[in-house]
Amino acid sequence: MSAGGMGRALCLVTVSLWLSACGDDNAPPTLNVPRAKVTFANNSSSRTPLQEVIQASILNNAEGPVFIGVVYSQNGLDTVTYDTSANPFPIFIRPKPPATVDAKTVLDTLVISACEDAECTRHITGSPQTVEVSYTVTPIRGWFKADPAVLGFTSELGGSPPPGRQFLSLLDISSSNWKASTSQSWIKIVGSDQGSTPGGLSVEVDPSGLDAGLYVGSVQVTNTTRGELLEVPVTLTVTASLSTTPSSLALGGSDGTDLSAQPLALHVATGSGYWTATIDTGSGPQWLKLSSTYGAVSSTPSSLMVSVDTTGLQRDTTYSASVAFTAFVEGRTLTRTVPVTLRLAAHKLWVADHGVGLVSTPSIARLSHTVRILDSWKQSTTPWTASSNQPWLSVPASGTGNSLLLTANPAGLAPNTLHLATVSFGCSDSAVVCNESIQVGLWVGSSSPNGQDALPLSYRVVETDPIRPYAYVHDGGNTLSVYNLYTAGLVTQVTGLGGALGPMTISNDGSTLYVVETATRRIVPVDLSTLTAGSPWSEDVGTPAEIVYARPNGHGLVLTSQGKIYEATTGAAVSSVGGSIAPGLEAIGVGLEGSLFCGLDVNKSPYSLFCYGLRVADLANAPVTLSARNTSGAFSFDGKDVAISHDGSRVYVAANTPYTFTVYDGQTLSVLNDLAANAELKAVEVGPDDRLYGAARPFFDPVDTWVYDSAGRYVKSYLLATRDQSIRDRQLKVSGDGKRFVVLTHAPSLKFVTSP
Repeated sequence: MSAGGMGRALCLVTVSLWLSACGDDNAPPTLNVPRAKVTFANNSSSRTPLQEVIQASILNNAEGPVFIGVVYSQNGLDTVTYDTSANPFPIFIRPKPPATVDAKTVLDTLVISACEDAECTRHITGSPQTVEVSYTVTPIRGWFKADPAVLGFTSELGGSPPPGRQFLSLLDISSSNWKASTSQSWIKIVGSDQGSTPGGLSVEVDPSGLDAGLYVGSVQVTNTTRGELLEVPVTLTVTASLSTTPSSLALGGSDGTDLSAQPLALHVATGSGYWTATIDTGSGPQWLKLSSTYGAVSSTPSSLMVSVDTTGLQRDTTYSASVAFTAFVEGRTLTRTVPVTLRLAAHKLWVADHGVGLVSTPSIARLSHTVRILDSWKQSTTPWTASSNQPWLSVPASGTGNSLLLTANPAGLAPNTLHLATVSFGCSDSAVVCNESIQVGLWVGSSSPNGQDALPLSYRVVETDPIRPYAYVHDGGNTLSVYNLYTAGLVTQVTGLGGALGPMTISNDGSTLYVVETATRRIVPVDLSTLTAGSPWSEDVGTPAEIVYARPNGHGLVLTSQGKIYEATTGAAVSSVGGSIAPGLEAIGVGLEGSLFCGLDVNKSPYSLFCYGLRVADLANAPVTLSARNTSGAFSFDGKDVAISHDGSRVYVAANTPYTFTVYDGQTLSVLNDLAANAELKAVEVGPDDRLYGAARPFFDPVDTWVYDSAGRYVKSYLLATRDQSIRDRQLKVSGDGKRFVVLTHAPSLKFVTSP
């Protein structure tokens, strides 16, 4: 026996060669359907009409099997079944309950086919034949009605809790009494089974003991006042399904670089068995991998890992695949398909230490530095190559991993001179984007610098060069002065920047100094190789308290404390930004790797710390993305400055109180510890070796500046200013080689200090 539904070809069932046949043995087999029309009629309050039966047959003998199929619409029909175990074979036509049809006439069509093949490409004589079915439902005699007209429940096999109860409202034109019953034991009336209109009853179902399938019953309500019967159909669908968590997978992350394996769990609501999996990646490379393709399944989740094999994949592309799971659980076959997408950015190696400062003097030397190599796919075995254009700077010719050692030899180099070199960094694999260069500066001094040098000059803003032993300062006027950190001598002055200079920042490779000209509210780039001013950027940047240079994923940006973001090479405003920066920030900072940007709403009590993951993906039209971390509502007062470790794992805040440098976790913004100070804090800075420098306004204490190592251990402290003429807010900077630092005070004084 077979049955089918609307719009779906029914299965074609083989009719045995030994079916009894009528007619001429020499004539071809013929499909005979004796009725062309079937009619049903009923009152909408009555029971469902009895099914009609059509005795169809195959006349004359057939030389091979005959395949029977029936297609029907379901406007008024519930099911059509047929039995091909005998000839003639009956076709059973069952209409829907009249309450589900409403008061009207609906038409259906049955198409009966008999074919020589299972695909039904060769019909026998008389096939197909059509039977027209009409179903007329007349209105109820009175006004006794139920709302809703049908109650439907769904339950997961073995699931808990059972489906919730539903309320059935009963209405009549006037008050009448009713009594209710159910046609199936799994249908339950909650509370009283009788009452009066207007009113109703609650109905629930009990699926316990039922296997997966569709169950049909009814709530029968008798209007005892007028003798009318109202039958409300009740359906219960018990499903047995294989569930996965999650239901779909998106690999690669938002920026197409997260290639870490993702977990996937399978389970069923009840029973136990085993599962198998099949991967479909289409006609392309087989990039999707599973840690296992089979395993046990039960109500306890069974886990596997889904990973990516990038072999043969194109960069800057999105791929689609699916994993089809089949589970065999106590006689049931359950399936589930999990769609998987992969967003794949370019595979890129880049260096955070884009510029490196080295130094050689009789008492101070820093002649080596380990450059951090960052892999956008977070792999550690990608091969790279490196070469230096100067004989005094040596680098390994090739390697793998996340570090590259630079080593300088000052022997024979001219003294009291800045020597520059370029390291070309590349990759042997042409599929990897790897076209970085590292700028290296080596200052060779013939004499040792003083422990401290103080110039009685009044400046407001200072910035230090990552590759040159230079400090850039201005007093808010129209001149930028350049000083040598080791000699405390004036190198040169730069003019042509405008009339009122403001905040400054510098690129990681020491190529460009960015200065805000506050009169026109534009940023002016200064070429540091020639110490000449470039053309001001076209956009009005407002009046930011601070600007910072960031290089997330090797992409240079300039960010302002007002939340604006610009391309560092062109000055163009970034038009596509995912996320936004909180308004009202003044002190801002970014880690050397560019992955974390933070800001403070300064001079507030308490201050708030806002941090954002910063990313530029190597994808077509990819925006700059800002992923907000948990905002830290601190208990400290008057936040003044913020600094970030190179890798973004720690955030340091200087505030007026408490008199300690607060260390936050870069991911959670939870407080890790406090580094001791003793007065109102003014500035905090991270040096090239990840050491922490902090300054304060002293009271009667003998120190106002502290140095801590990257692990938070105390190294040294200094007294550089007085209580009334303290270090200016955020005006402490560290040299590119980490051996000197500079502060501006209210004294006035420009001080150069040897680091411990």
